[in-house]
Order: sequence, then structure tokens, then C-alpha cells
Amino acid sequence: MTAWSTVTFPPEWYLLIYSHLHVFELLGWQKLGLTGEAHPAPQIRTADLLVFRHGDRTPISTFPTNPVKEDVWPQGYEQLTKIGIQQHYSLGQYIRKTYSKLLSEEYKRKEIYVYSTDYDRTIMSAQANLAGLFPPVGKQIWNNKLLWQPIPVHTMPQSQEKASKYVMLLTYQIREFLAL
Repeated sequence: MTAWSTVTFPPEWYLLIYSHLHVFELLGWQKLGLTGEAHPAPQIRTADLLVFRHGDRTPISTFPTNPVKEDVWPQGYEQLTKIGIQQHYSLGQYIRKTYSKLLSEEYKRKEIYVYSTDYDRTIMSAQANLAGLFPPVGKQIWNNKLLWQPIPVHTMPQSQEKASKYVMLLTYQIREFLAL
């Protein structure tokens, strides 16, 4: 059950929509076959796009004289915490409840595409979110004691990933647009 609508984008939206974290459907002008030349605002089919940040994480580092060192955290620096996992699981449940009319009851690979930057904390956030968003139902249940199912989270090696470079530009343009 995919909800499609036709919209007209203003010229300032002629950029690739990326996230430093997760994108649940990536619509870019390259996918639409558009080039860099000037175009009138196109009529395109769009899908719902959810972009969000990773959950609570441990510090990236600390100052050299801090007596608290990296081994205090079970997974070390820059990793998702139990709170961060719970935040995204709850967010997935909230999205399921709020957008139930737009989502199929069960996970269908042709209806959702999940992209994450290639950091443990962002991939784990996406996985926790998907666990809350798409708990297995019916024939998807493979273990009655574990209401979870694997759902692909796509990434790109950090050396090739360009999405995070567009975050500040996109955030700035959205803030500017909303201020109008």
C-alpha cells in the first residue's frame, strides 16, 4: 500500500535530499533523469520521506586528563546506548501508529528503502527503528519468542559516502523556507 501524490517543487528544492542518518526513501534528481540544466518545476511522483538522527550515544571522545576513560562504556566511544536503542524502537512504534494508513501492516521490501551512513550508531538506530516499525506478523514470524525480523539497512563505505556533506545545506534551506 504505497501512497503516491503529485507535487510541484519550487526551484530551491532542486537538490538531492540526504541525511546524515537515515533516509526511508531516497528521491534524487539523478533518479529522475534530470541534469544540471535549468528546468521548470517538475511534476513528479513522490513518496513519504523520513529523515532522522541517531539515538543517544556515548561521547565521541573526552579531554586527556579526564579520569573516566573509554572502557567505562560497554561498547566504547561513539556507540549507541541502551537509551538510544529504546528511543528508536519507540520512534518506530510511533511512526507505525501515526502513519498506519500509509504503511502496509507487514514489511514489504518494495515499499520501503532504508539508508544509513556507515557508522555503527546510525545503522543500529535504523535497525532499532525498524524493529518498532515492522514487527513480524503472520507468516513473517519465524520465532515466537522473538518478535523481530531482519530488514535491510543500506549503507555506503564512509570514504564514498557524500550524504552527510549535504546535511547542513539542507538544514539551512529548510529553516530559511520555514521562516517565510
